Amino acid sequence: MATQWLTRLVGTEWTGRGELWLDPEGNNVDRCDCALQIETDALHYTWSYEGQSQEGRAVRMTFTRTD
Repeated sequence: MATQWLTRLVGTEWTGRGELWLDPEGNNVDRCDCALQIETDALHYTWSYEGQSQEGRAVRMTFTRTD
C-alpha cells in the first residue's frame, strides 16, 4: 500500500539544490547541487561536498512472514 505512490514515480528524476547540515551545533550549512532518481527497486541520489561528487542508494527491503 505505502509503495503504490512510489511505483507511479519510477523513472522520474528531480534535480535542485540541497543543504548539508554537518555542523554538530547546526549553525553552518553547506549548499550543493543534488539529484534524486526513482528506480524500480531503489532511490538513487547524488550530491557534492567540497567539490567531490557523492552518491547513495536506498534500497527497498521486503520482509516476509515465515510462520
